[in-house]
Amino acid sequence: MNQNPLQIADDLRRRLVEHQPAVAAALTLQLRALPEDWSARELGVTRPEAALIIASSGPEHRVEILPYETDVESCGACCEA
Repeated sequence: MNQNPLQIADDLRRRLVEHQPAVAAALTLQLRALPEDWSARELGVTRPEAALIIASSGPEHRVEILPYETDVESCGACCEA
């Protein structure tokens, strides 16, 4: 299941704004305050766009925020555990 990281990020942002608007606002403020070299220090790449290639080649990690799937059989995060 190799999905586009930009689409996943957009979906996550949309869900976060819908279900946790205060957290979305706080995260936005923190992102704006990051120094210019944040990608090198946090991700080990000089350009943030380079991390898209790294992220798509590794294992998929699901973020568990509401709404989550309550059926254990169809919950992707539950299946990983």
